Amino acid sequence: MPNATVGIGLGAILSIESATPGIYTALGDLREVELGGLKVGTDDATDHSHTDGTKRKVGTLIELGDVKGTFHFDGKSTAYTTLVTQAKTRAAKNFRIQLPSGYTLTGPFIVTSIDPASPKDKVMTCGITLTPAAPYTEA
Repeated sequence: MPNATVGIGLGAILSIESATPGIYTALGDLREVELGGLKVGTDDATDHSHTDGTKRKVGTLIELGDVKGTFHFDGKSTAYTTLVTQAKTRAAKNFRIQLPSGYTLTGPFIVTSIDPASPKDKVMTCGITLTPAAPYTEA
């Protein structure tokens, strides 16, 4: 039986929501994926009523990190042209990233970077950065 994943990637699928809400079209298989995580900001909440002289902090807004990935590059592929078109709109669009484990991240992202790379080991790749526009769901 041939190995279906040779030279294709990790099995992580990047999809974009079609004109029909809730229906996603696969753009391709990502070779590498970095899920952005989150960071919680803090503000000083100290007042002078504390006799121990220690600063107090409170959590503030949550900043969702960028999601980054790399896929095989073909400048004429539907995936690439769709991503470039979406980037040029500068508007958020719902994307879905599904990992082989079944973990899925779905939500509104802005395509903030598309970076074709020089060929390496006779393979041309393209990096993509998706910046969360609002909270996303994880399942």
